[in-house]
Amino acid sequence: ESFCVRAFAEALEIIPATLAENAGLNPIQIVSELRLRHGEKYAGVNVRKENVMQPLQGEVASRF
Repeated sequence: ESFCVRAFAEALEIIPATLAENAGLNPIQIVSELRLRHGEKYAGVNVRKENVMQPLQGEVASRF
């Protein structure tokens, strides 16, 4: 079971890595920073500012 969860987690890392690479950012740096922020409730990639941030603080997402 642990192996399956780990494999699924690694597969999900492809999403921010691909987003960063397509935006011209360093995907290794972005994924590493996301790993560091693992305990935060929300963390996302801001391709305009080229960093990882909380979407609600940067007015990227709206609260419903």
